[in-house]
Amino acid sequence: MAALRLLKELELRGITSSKRRKTDTDNVDNESSPRSGDNIRSQPDGEASGSATEKPKPPESQPDINGDLLKRACSARAHDSKTADVPVLPPIDMKKGGPRNSLYALCKKLQWPMPAFDPMEQKSRTPIQIGDTTGFNSFTSQISLTIPDFGKIELIGEARADKKSSFDSAALVMLYELERRGKIIIGE
Repeated sequence: MAALRLLKELELRGITSSKRRKTDTDNVDNESSPRSGDNIRSQPDGEASGSATEKPKPPESQPDINGDLLKRACSARAHDSKTADVPVLPPIDMKKGGPRNSLYALCKKLQWPMPAFDPMEQKSRTPIQIGDTTGFNSFTSQISLTIPDFGKIELIGEARADKKSSFDSAALVMLYELERRGKIIIGE
């Protein structure tokens, strides 16, 4: 009953539902609160019948403006089918582990196999400065992701001072490549 009351209030404000729902709610309203003479119509043989058995006829003189707008909107979306089924990711967290978590969540959501990381370590006798950190080792990770019905994508991330950061770099490169190929959209 609360839903019917809410629908009636929305209709009074000018927000209408589709024809089918409107006629269905009118029938429910008529059945739940019968008024004198509204539900009963006399038959030629003198018997009375309820209007619940007769199908109400929608008004043919009024054009269905909302239905036409809905059809146009749906057809516009159908033409833009590339973006219709492309998942939109929230902005990537750039903290340590953020790009990997975003990529793992994407693979889990789309039921893709998890990506494989292959770290490559380069040792040096002199200190190497990468970003803010300085160390004697640098790591570069290769990432491979198999997308069903598409293929395998293999990329190499940037050099980092530790292994996990190199995984993050490779995951970030993979996410940007997936966006470039139109497989995902990354939020701002």
